Amino acid sequence: MKRYIISSVMATLMGAMTATAHDFSATFGGQRIYFNITDTLQKTVEITYKGSITAHAAPEVKGSLAIPVTVHHLNQVFTVASIGAKAFAGASGLTDVVIPSSIRQIGDFAFERCTALRSIVFPGSKPAMGQGIFFLCKSLQNISLGSDWTEINFSMFRWSDSLQTVTVPSRLTRIQGLKTLRSLTTIQVDANNPSYSAIDGVLYNKQQTRLLCVPRAAKGALVVPEGVTEVMWGSLIDCPAITAVDFPASLTVLSFRELSRMPLLKSITLRGERVLATASLNGCDTTLFVVSSPDVQLLVPKKMQKAYSKALGLSEAEFTEIAAHKPQGYAEATASVPYFIRKEQMIKEKNIRQISTK
Repeated sequence: MKRYIISSVMATLMGAMTATAHDFSATFGGQRIYFNITDTLQKTVEITYKGSITAHAAPEVKGSLAIPVTVHHLNQVFTVASIGAKAFAGASGLTDVVIPSSIRQIGDFAFERCTALRSIVFPGSKPAMGQGIFFLCKSLQNISLGSDWTEINFSMFRWSDSLQTVTVPSRLTRIQGLKTLRSLTTIQVDANNPSYSAIDGVLYNKQQTRLLCVPRAAKGALVVPEGVTEVMWGSLIDCPAITAVDFPASLTVLSFRELSRMPLLKSITLRGERVLATASLNGCDTTLFVVSSPDVQLLVPKKMQKAYSKALGLSEAEFTEIAAHKPQGYAEATASVPYFIRKEQMIKEKNIRQISTK
């Protein structure tokens, strides 16, 4: 009797290991898609892959794919409600995908290694997202977000070498991960969005008092418009192709680290008539700009040249953020993290120049 029980258990396990991952398949526009039935009462299915758990076959889809809303099977109509984990993983010929409004969930690594995927249209409402959905999708160029999306973390697209423009829809009020997009040059915002706006491809809050994100691949001179009072932590840093930054007289908040990792930066213009405090040293506010080259020119009003010359005459030391400038949503500890800054990372006193009046 005991031998019989053990054999039955082993047979069950072996059967599970060799079972196919899909319940049935169907063809749409010449594209074969595989499905699992997820709820027989609600009649919902999930898109999955062909083969077994241990022998995952490469997807057969290629070119443009419009995922269906419904599928017929055994004289029944099922709603396509989700895209399962690794459903399209390795579909190297897939170039464009349209996801319908019926999709409520996209599983882990669903489009992993879809190396030719260049365009994806999401449903109107945001589905639940797994991890690494677009892992190693290097060709993504066009992303269309649904009009009802309220939040997004753009880091899901960080593997793309081609994503240059993103558009923020009207209801999006929470954005993360824009700085992970290394090829991004332009951010656009729907005019009806209540939280965000864009000027020359740069993201600001709706009132245009806070600079929120400069795309990492932005090039040339950046002019921050008058009325902006704050450059949010992490919004400007790490833009290697920026050559000059012109800040308005209205600016009051700027971190000493924001102008670092800009090897092509030649000049920083400060138009205010008060010395701008950017860092804290031993609990006291001070002025410092961390730059890739100490030969970067600091351009200020004539009446401020002596004041900045005195303020920037600092030795290498450990600096922290100004705690009072801590943006909403940042941990308190972030401001107190010390950064050791060397002399060669500071602007030379001789490079403090007057703003040209031409």
